[in-house]
Amino acid sequence: MAEDIQFPQTDEAKIVQLYIDQNRVILRAGSNKRDHSQILKSALEEFGLVSYPTVKIFGEQVPALAGDNYRVVGMGWCTRVGECFSFYGDSMSYEIGLDLEHLERCREALPSGMELEVDKE
Repeated sequence: MAEDIQFPQTDEAKIVQLYIDQNRVILRAGSNKRDHSQILKSALEEFGLVSYPTVKIFGEQVPALAGDNYRVVGMGWCTRVGECFSFYGDSMSYEIGLDLEHLERCREALPSGMELEVDKE
């Protein structure tokens, strides 16, 4: 299984957890100033998925949580403090939180010396 994990490069970022082609593990991080929908749209386009179902959230058409060849399993936030990525929160627009199983699969791709923790509250 191919993984494409993009850990945040900044102190705090929004993240989208998804699978593409049923089992490819994808994690995308974006600026905390971007909406989760914008991060999802960029990820889908990056993998050549330019046609996808949409839903209306807050009056705007945005990518749906699932479509042909993709499935979003989680959204939330990530803060990097030193050698640790801390995941927490959810997406208020999509009403979806973090997927712990997906994060465990991401743990395998951590750079050497880095840690991953999840705030389960």
